Amino acid sequence: MTDLSSKTKRKRLAARAAPHYCRLAKGVSLGWRFRGSHPAKWVVKLTTPDGKYLNRTIGDAEDGGWPGGLTYDAAADEARKIAGAPRLASKITVGDAIDAWRDDRSAGASTSIAKAKIRSEAKLLKEGLGHLRLVDLTAKDLEKWRAGLLRAAEDKRAGKATINRKIAGLKAALNKAATGQQGPHPWDGLEKFKKAESFGARIRVLTRDEEAALLLACPPDLLRFVTFLLRTGARPGEAAAVEIQNILLSEDDNGGWITTTGKVGERTFRLDPAFGAMVREWIGPRKRGPLLLRDDGMDYSNTRYEAQFKAAVERAELENVTAYSCRDSFISRALRKGASIAAVAKHAGTSPDQIMRSYFSELPTETDSWLGE
Repeated sequence: MTDLSSKTKRKRLAARAAPHYCRLAKGVSLGWRFRGSHPAKWVVKLTTPDGKYLNRTIGDAEDGGWPGGLTYDAAADEARKIAGAPRLASKITVGDAIDAWRDDRSAGASTSIAKAKIRSEAKLLKEGLGHLRLVDLTAKDLEKWRAGLLRAAEDKRAGKATINRKIAGLKAALNKAATGQQGPHPWDGLEKFKKAESFGARIRVLTRDEEAALLLACPPDLLRFVTFLLRTGARPGEAAAVEIQNILLSEDDNGGWITTTGKVGERTFRLDPAFGAMVREWIGPRKRGPLLLRDDGMDYSNTRYEAQFKAAVERAELENVTAYSCRDSFISRALRKGASIAAVAKHAGTSPDQIMRSYFSELPTETDSWLGE
């Protein structure tokens, strides 16, 4: 062990990635890490209940006149405080913490639907992080996880609200696992996206009157695009990617199949006969190219629909409506009509868990809007 008690003694130590340690007590060591440029860092190394090691950064060191840096005595005091708190066993993973949080919440749930939703939320939370040991989890891991979720979200504004709910659930699970443990924790600085809660905070299902108002407010080119979304439940990016050569229309009843690509890769879904006849009119004599085009000849890729759609929503005097609301409406109505969750998930290109989590629990709250439809 090394004497770290004075700046003079620490100045003689070699710069390196691994900390220099001094022993404070049994199972507790204070470390000083200097990689060649200030600030140097104080760290603490503890022995966990299962005999493994837990390393945690305490803060900046005073060396080099770094403002706010901790002296040896201050760092040693912080190390002893951390050592005096209960320690996490090194084998506990993020997934274990989420499972414990899930079981605790499920125990207080009063219905099978609520319990199923909690299970689904927990399963989704574990994706990307569940395998990591809690003692190894870093702020960088969490920021990478958050950034990955945002990249995968096709509708960024609604996606941010969804991610914010995941962040709240994850932090609740991790805080529960670390109950009684001295902070700071890597997840303390994991922040929610600002100004996101008004988008995606709940599923937005259009009533029939709202749907009619939106369609009336659309210019002819956007009308085709929005109609496609409402009649198929496709994501906006999937609708924009539909190519005429990938549409198979039946010669008998005008039904058919469409193959497109988007968030989940390539997928194929069915057209009902009435909508198939409409698609046939849209195609006309064309043999290839995008099905849905703007009047200026451009397609709707790269979210080119957004400005038009926003203007139509304003003309229709609707609130909190995005292009994804068309998909929400299709999926919710399909469930209301008695379609199975598995069948709706397959058609919509998503998972039954996602349908259960995002849509099923919303149905009872919208009943009044659907009466008489």
